[in-house]
Amino acid sequence: MTGPRRRPRRPAAKSGKTLLVRGVGKLADVGDYNALVSATMTEDVWQAQVIKEAMEQGWMVVHYRKALRQSGGYSTPVQGHKGAPDLLMARAGVVLHVELKTDTGRLSKEQKRWRDEIGPAQWRLWRPRDRDAVWAELAASPPPPGRRAAAA
Repeated sequence: MTGPRRRPRRPAAKSGKTLLVRGVGKLADVGDYNALVSATMTEDVWQAQVIKEAMEQGWMVVHYRKALRQSGGYSTPVQGHKGAPDLLMARAGVVLHVELKTDTGRLSKEQKRWRDEIGPAQWRLWRPRDRDAVWAELAASPPPPGRRAAAA
């Protein structure tokens, strides 16, 4: 028995084409479609995409998942200050603290404090609309010694 089939990774669509999208209608441009996908993407889906791409590029990545409590609420079982960034990433001496948000998500007061304390050299806010820039940053940093990142 074989495992589940995986779709091959497709490059981002190029502008200049007209698309028909089920449930939406005709979009004038592929850019409209990409904007629609970006605008409706959940943070969990965005996070999964970022983690996958980062690992393919040779980054070490950690995310602390929320746990369901008996009361039905969620909590992240860590000690310390609230609002820590979603991802901690490292590669070749470069460390990034990444906060992920939807295209319309806002930083909490605690997340802004983390941003200010970490500083712009290591703190990032990544949104689905910035996908191309995020992928470029993940690919740009040098891979660790003795390891090569996946071909772009």
